[in-house]
Amino acid sequence: AQTVKMAVIVIATVPMLIAYPFVQKYFVKGALVGSVKG
Repeated sequence: AQTVKMAVIVIATVPMLIAYPFVQKYFVKGALVGSVKG
């Protein structure tokens, strides 16, 4: 059961690690634009 849990965690984490740089870039850009307009 422990092995399955580890596998699920890894499978769930890998896509987030791959997507994180792209999400962060858009989030930072959006935050900067929002703060400038505000």
